[in-house]
Amino acid sequence: MAKNLSKIIVAVLTLWTIFIIVCEIMGITVYFPFNFVEREEIPYHRINSVRLSVFLTFIYFGIRYLFLVIAGIILNYLSGSVIYTAFSGMLDQIGGLISGSILILLYFSPIKNNFS
Repeated sequence: MAKNLSKIIVAVLTLWTIFIIVCEIMGITVYFPFNFVEREEIPYHRINSVRLSVFLTFIYFGIRYLFLVIAGIILNYLSGSVIYTAFSGMLDQIGGLISGSILILLYFSPIKNNFS
């Protein structure tokens, strides 16, 4: 039941985002949940909420990445010589995905101007 409910929630959110993108292309801005406005400047508090949510996402992935690195180091030193297992492979893949997403986030954020 929980799997079906989560799939339904993901499907509804996907349809919602597609709807918002189509409305934006047509020149209609949609504020959550159903406030339709013709082309108008976005209020400052909404821009700040998006900015803070991006920063919080960055913090979340950074903490996950640090946890995976620390867990991988501890598992490698405590387990001794072992064959590369599926679990350690999964840790490597998740760590690579998270570090890639952090790099993408940094590339598309204003902080990239400080490194050029």
